[in-house]
Amino acid sequence: MADALLSTSLQVLFERLSSPELINFIRRRNLSKELLNDLRRKFLVVLNVLDDAEVKQFSNDRVKEWLVQAKDVVYGAEDLLDGIATDALRCKIEAADSQTGGIHQVWNKFSDCVKAPFATQSMESRVKEMIAKLEAIAQEKVGLGLKEGMKLRRTW
Repeated sequence: MADALLSTSLQVLFERLSSPELINFIRRRNLSKELLNDLRRKFLVVLNVLDDAEVKQFSNDRVKEWLVQAKDVVYGAEDLLDGIATDALRCKIEAADSQTGGIHQVWNKFSDCVKAPFATQSMESRVKEMIAKLEAIAQEKVGLGLKEGMKLRRTW
């Protein structure tokens, strides 16, 4: 019964974090497996209390605000994974194009625009920043009295 959109978003994020393409790309970028596992664990902490938060939000405005903040963090994580997936696709296309000698020059101009938002900050620092945000949300669950209880539907 947890907030359907948030719960669905978290499930999609778990699936994306487990996709072989994304994992291989991230490993090629030298992002540690431990960092990815930490990210998954933080998602689980938030996911585990969603049912209780859903019920308590109607009687506790602080819980309602927590849910809003949790949604913002989850949507930020979706944006991060979208950026990583876009970068992975760009690298894959560039590699294939460089082998065929095709439109590589045109693609380079386009790919500079695509990767611009992520060029200023390393992937590792972006993932660490997301982990910190999830950790902050997760720590608040104790003060709000949220209990774990969601039946996990893990696919990884």
